[in-house]
Amino acid sequence: MVCLGTGCETVRLSAYAHLWGLPMPAFGVAGYLLVTLLIVAEPLMVPAVAGAARYALVGVTGFGFLYSLYLEYLQGFVLHAFCAWCVTSGVVMTVLFALAVYNVVYPELDAERLGQACPNT
Repeated sequence: MVCLGTGCETVRLSAYAHLWGLPMPAFGVAGYLLVTLLIVAEPLMVPAVAGAARYALVGVTGFGFLYSLYLEYLQGFVLHAFCAWCVTSGVVMTVLFALAVYNVVYPELDAERLGQACPNT
């Protein structure tokens, strides 16, 4: 992975760069794959299961958001260095969490808008 600046190197070489012997980016990739699976599969599910998938997406992205906050805390207050990739991932997870919550709170608005955008469906 290409790191931008010395902050990435400091974070990558820190004691916090691995969890259970695996590099932290591996957990990020797994999390983003799970988020992608939930987003892609949700429209293909029956409505009852699709609702559960929306809540699962809130749970997964919520966990990612909170864990990103923890990692940003470590970077800022323990390591005193920031990795551009890590910060970007935290911002992306925050946006995904906000969108997942919105999708749970206002699911009918999305369905209505889709129906208006595609009147032949």
